[in-house]
Parts: sequence; C-alpha cells; structure tokens
Amino acid sequence: MTAEMKKDKFASRPERKRCWDRYRHTLRMAYRIRGWETADVDTTIPEVFDTQMSPEELSTVLLAGLRERLEKSKLAKTLLKEPKFRYMQLNGRDVVLPLCNTQGVEWYQDSPIANYDFVNEDALGLHTNAKVIYDFGGHHGVWALYYATVVGQVGRVYSFEPSLINIEMSAMLMLVNGIDNVINVAGAIGAQKSGDSSSDMLIDFVENDQIEIVSVRDCCWDYADFVKMDIEGFEYEILTANPWIFDMADNLHLEIHIPHLERRGLDYRRIMDVIPFHEFDVFNHVHENPVGAETELSGFCSLMLKRREPSGLAALSNSETESSPREKAIA
Repeated sequence: MTAEMKKDKFASRPERKRCWDRYRHTLRMAYRIRGWETADVDTTIPEVFDTQMSPEELSTVLLAGLRERLEKSKLAKTLLKEPKFRYMQLNGRDVVLPLCNTQGVEWYQDSPIANYDFVNEDALGLHTNAKVIYDFGGHHGVWALYYATVVGQVGRVYSFEPSLINIEMSAMLMLVNGIDNVINVAGAIGAQKSGDSSSDMLIDFVENDQIEIVSVRDCCWDYADFVKMDIEGFEYEILTANPWIFDMADNLHLEIHIPHLERRGLDYRRIMDVIPFHEFDVFNHVHENPVGAETELSGFCSLMLKRREPSGLAALSNSETESSPREKAIA
C-alpha cells in the first residue's frame, strides 16, 4: 500500500457530500423494497461525511452499519469481523477494494488482474471514449468502479444488482473511493417487471425471494456507448424478447451461461439467432476467438460485440484519437 492510498479520497467537502448523498440514496432505495422506512435506514448510516478518514477507517465504520442492517438476516453470517483490502490501479487511479464478506475475499483478494473481463473489453476497445455505460449484473461493483474511471466525471455508469448484500458492497466501494458517477440500482434486470416468479433466479445472498425485477424496457433511458450483461442465464429472456437492445449501444459484452440454460431446457442458439452479426465483430473473450452465427459454443462464454461502424460520440471520438486502449495503464 502506498502513502497515497492512505489519504482521504475526496478532493473537497462538496465532493464528499455528493458521494455520501448517493450512498445514502442507494441504501434507502434498496431497503424500501424490503419494507423499511427511510428513518430506520438512516439510523444505521453513520454521519461522518464531514470527517476525513482513510479508506480503511471509513470501510470499518461502514461495515458496522451494514452489520446492524443485516442483524436479523442470515446474510449477516457471511460478514467478516473486520474488512480486508485489495489495492489496485485502474486507468492510473489508485483504488481500494474493501472486502467485507467471504465471497468478496474469495473473488477479489488474490485474483490476478487478467481474470477481470474489463481487461479484455479494454483490449478490444469496447469502451474507448465511452460516456454512458450500463452494467447489468453489477455484483460488488468492481466492474462499475472500473467503468467509472473510463467515463470520467461527466459520464455515467448505471449498475443493476438484485442481491442486497452485493448492492451494499457496491455502494460502499464507490463511497470509499470517492466515486459519485455510478448509479446503483437495487434490482434484477429482466424481460418483465416484478410480479413474475423469481424463485429460480441464480442470485447469491437473497432471502425470501425479495427481488425487485426491473424491465429492461423501463431502464434503457439513455443510449449507451457500452453494455455489459452478466445475469446468470437470464440473458436468454432479455435478448430473445428484446432484440432491439442491440440498437441501444455501440458495443456490448454478453455473458452466455450455457450450462444454466441447459438446466432450464433452453438452447443458447436462440440467442445467436437474434445477434446481428452483420453489424458486429464478435469474439469469445479475446480477439483470437472470433464468433459467427454458426459457431458452436459450450460452457460459460464472454461474447464481446464490437460494432463495425460505431455511431454517435464514440465514432467521432475514435476518429479523432490515435491512442490505443491498451496504452491505458491497468495494473
């Protein structure tokens, strides 16, 4: 850990206040779905935004509030007594990942940077000069944190995640790193709204089927430079019912969970049928694995879709810049 990582992450009091407001708003919305009153949520959120703390100190304080909110839930059993930390650099920015539960440690403490799919996205130039990114299936927010460094302060990242504890982790991650351009939405992205059965959804750390399902039709309010979709097999319903989604973004990353689909009696080739291959160059994970409409796939696949003739701001920016996306430091 460098001395720089010890410093307060916020440049100014107004910036600190904005991040705290967004953190509080995310938690209020997540717990309202579960029947909490706003005042009950607020009593568990420490009012320390006006106090300079290191990321480690702030994470420890926030973990105490998280534990209080989950004290009557089996989810509290997964929390660590004290947070662990992973230090990284994303696009030249020092960041710290507070790891507060067992899954966070398993997934992020020692995993090499090459395991993070945004490295492959970057190598393919999928979010070069992007200003609007959708992250469907945000998990602990690590990808959204990276995307935040891509879009910059004038851009926005919309991250959707149904698991309560994962939303908590993502909100904390943004706060301790002074990020206020990520909008965490506490809901599963779906082909239809809540009210449909969600009991068979493959989501970690969810109790009593308390899942808010947000229709993809209701949330795609902005044209995207990039969309990442990693929703544990339910990409099938969204993509086959809403093929227009390929028109809402310049580039996409689709996780295709073929084993999950097969267990539900679904054929992944229905997804392949709706991908407009004439508009995109498609790769499985990396450039060396091109994919066509007839390519046979198996297992868990990361389809990277790069539009052949990008539209909008990305096209203009790409024509004006000569730097390769791989020139950005990711370590």
